[in-house]
Amino acid sequence: MLFWLKSIVRRSRLYRWYSVFKWRKAAIRIVGRHACLGEAVFSRFEGVAKLNHQKNRIDLVMEKPDRLLASSYYYLLKCLRERTIVSCAGKQKDSLLDFIVESNFVLIDSFSELADQHFLYKGESFYCCYSDISEPVKHSPDLVSKGLLNADLVLDYYRSFVEYCIKVNPTIKIIYLHFPVVKENRDKFLSRAKELSQVCETLSYDYPQTFINVELDSALCMSLNQNDEDSFAYHYSEHIYDEFANKIRRRLPELKLG
Repeated sequence: MLFWLKSIVRRSRLYRWYSVFKWRKAAIRIVGRHACLGEAVFSRFEGVAKLNHQKNRIDLVMEKPDRLLASSYYYLLKCLRERTIVSCAGKQKDSLLDFIVESNFVLIDSFSELADQHFLYKGESFYCCYSDISEPVKHSPDLVSKGLLNADLVLDYYRSFVEYCIKVNPTIKIIYLHFPVVKENRDKFLSRAKELSQVCETLSYDYPQTFINVELDSALCMSLNQNDEDSFAYHYSEHIYDEFANKIRRRLPELKLG
């Protein structure tokens, strides 16, 4: 019962307004599109406030097909297996772009371009991983996957995003974190991770004052992650998150570790 009350409050417009109000009062404001990596890394910094738009894949950020996006929490509750994922997908109508002008930083991690698919179910649209889908909907003929974002389009979408950010907020920094693949053994995702790495290297070269590409060396990750017992391929030891935070701190000294 308590969970449902919290869910109703957090989905309310008043709660959203209050969250944005608190965010605007912070000294360092971050608008995010990140999953657990971004959350774990930036929990190590103090004095920052985040508004996160998890599972807003970059094509969704730039195109926002509102007429297709799922509008009902209860629709998403049927489609997705966990309520936390429902909350993420439920924010897909909110535009990350609306907050760029007031932000000091944009925090993005690679998970959405790496693994989130675009799904249609009974005429409505949402973005998530295949593993996020509830079992009944997975087996429904009404579920259609439009797949992962074509890797050839990622650079174009991100270039448009970076140029939009620079236009409305010339001093903003975009921090892009790459999920290490030291626990991944599926060729499809290893290949995509490499393609995303190449895209971000290009962006950091073309926009050196704006786009901060943060990636850890695989050998270092293997060493730091030796004692990790989590079976999920994209959860890591605390040492990995510490290393990401330290690398960001060296590049952006205005961010202070807690």
